Amino acid sequence: MLGAAICWTIYTLGVRTLGQGLSPLAITTWTMITGVPGMLLVSLPDWSTVAWSHVSLQAWLALAYATLLALVLAYVLWNNSVRVAGSARTAIYGCAIPLVATLIAWPLIGEQPTWVQGIGGVLIISGVLLTRRP
Repeated sequence: MLGAAICWTIYTLGVRTLGQGLSPLAITTWTMITGVPGMLLVSLPDWSTVAWSHVSLQAWLALAYATLLALVLAYVLWNNSVRVAGSARTAIYGCAIPLVATLIAWPLIGEQPTWVQGIGGVLIISGVLLTRRP
């Protein structure tokens, strides 16, 4: 988890500095182009164990959804936010992602938030509000 947070921090700072003059879509495109080969190399050994003929249409559609909406659109929005609001402010609002996901999952798929998640939501909102103080 710590390694993922460090990598995401490096990425966000890199978008701010290396992404000057590029559109959010161009930054996202280059991110995908440079990241996919490494992911393919890491996953290549497992490809032979997949029963490709048994992969359902629903699974392929879920992959397309995850790729186009969850990855591309989310990265474009993130990169645009870094460009417009800056990396520090974008990172702070990024902390609200679990809260938003929980609030969407509640009515959409019937997941009931727990009291621990409620406390987490209060902490997230408090932290975001604290960063907004002058």
